[in-house]
Amino acid sequence: MLTGLAGATAFICFWGCGKAEFAERRLGLVSRDVVENSFVVSKDSRHVAYVTKLGEKRQAVVADGRQGKAYDEIGKVVLTPSGHVAYAALLGGKNLVVRDGREGKVYDAVGALLVTRDGQRTMFPGKLHDRRTMVVNGKEGKWYDDVANPVMSSDERRLAFSAQVGKKWMMVVDGREGKPYAELTPAAFSPDGRHVAYAARRDSQWLVVVDTTEGRPYDQIEGPLEVGPGAEHLAYVAVRDKKMLVVHDGKEGEGYKLILGLLVNNDVSFVAYAGTLDDSIVIVSGGKAGKRYWRARQLVLGPGGRVAYSASTGEKQEFTVVDGLEGKTYHGVGQAVFSPDGHRVAYVAEQGGIQVAVVDGKEDSVFYEAVSELQFSPDSRRVAYAAQRGGKWMVVVDGEVGNGYDAIVPGRFFSPDSRRVVYGARRRGKTVLVVNGREAGREYDGIRQVVFGARGRPQFVALRGDTLLAVTFRGN
Repeated sequence: MLTGLAGATAFICFWGCGKAEFAERRLGLVSRDVVENSFVVSKDSRHVAYVTKLGEKRQAVVADGRQGKAYDEIGKVVLTPSGHVAYAALLGGKNLVVRDGREGKVYDAVGALLVTRDGQRTMFPGKLHDRRTMVVNGKEGKWYDDVANPVMSSDERRLAFSAQVGKKWMMVVDGREGKPYAELTPAAFSPDGRHVAYAARRDSQWLVVVDTTEGRPYDQIEGPLEVGPGAEHLAYVAVRDKKMLVVHDGKEGEGYKLILGLLVNNDVSFVAYAGTLDDSIVIVSGGKAGKRYWRARQLVLGPGGRVAYSASTGEKQEFTVVDGLEGKTYHGVGQAVFSPDGHRVAYVAEQGGIQVAVVDGKEDSVFYEAVSELQFSPDSRRVAYAAQRGGKWMVVVDGEVGNGYDAIVPGRFFSPDSRRVVYGARRRGKTVLVVNGREAGREYDGIRQVVFGARGRPQFVALRGDTLLAVTFRGN
């Protein structure tokens, strides 16, 4: 685990034989005083932040080696790819939001903190004297009796939240108040950000509102709303007469005792879900119910409306069903994985305490003690997974078994162009980067979150001794 306290100036150093294969940027020193589960790494693995303890009653955020001001308590730290940091803090019984070291106004309480990807905007509910408002970039909006569930659109240009006046709630979108209702669910924006949907209760009935248009009433609306681009497609789970049903584009499906795992494709034109009956379960995809099973789980929706799930006819009798076709029966099977182009499918099967990868319906030639991280390359042509044998872990690529290690760092193995297989591997207390089966030189005390940056180069956060590093591999 990468934890610690930092306080040194960052610098660049290079390592390699003949040419610089590694570029390392120092992110500070580490100690054991980090608040549990507070360590965060930016999505590009170039920045780190965490909360550290300062004595018994004080805390501070450390971001890329720079320690911030001390507070009584610090909430979840938000770290953007560009290295901006924001968090809520408690000081002297009052709450405030801190962005890049700058303190905002003090409130009696602050709610869920939203931060845009570029780190330039923050949004959160603030409370003063039993009144609440939405604070956007330090500017307070209208005051209400309560404010809840702020949601940004995917392009981060729009904001919706629920506001209470008296006993009524209304959805506020970009500052415009909607119709009052007795209760609201969180808003859901369409992917293009042009439309917003939410469920609302009027008296004892629930209905879905898209922008300002109300749908038909139900006894209950369950789970999130799935909204397609332009709100052309809409799917959700509703309850009527103690039966659960899926409503897709206004059409009601069959009623079931329970609806489990509603899945949709990118534009919400296709839905799949599990429906339970008194003594069986059925998978419904594209509006058609499949065969009834004793148990069905691990539903996956692939490209082109392909559907896979595991099904059972009894104890220790499980198989994978792909587009309605049943595979070989095993004692157990893992969740299926579709290739990016949707033409291929793979899963892990267990039989008698050993496991094997099954790709396109064919078992690999070797069974292992365990198999994990099963994945296709971006071009869908290659397959890789981590496997354990004789107490050692190795990565298997297209059937070729790599060297054995004490552990493999979880993550995506393939580079964006599918040519490289890259992962972190741990041996005798040290971790190395492995590229196409070759150890890439430098050893670290830990490697975390290997991702691919510019030109497909692997980059990750590493620990060497008491120093955190942002590392980029520049070799072949």
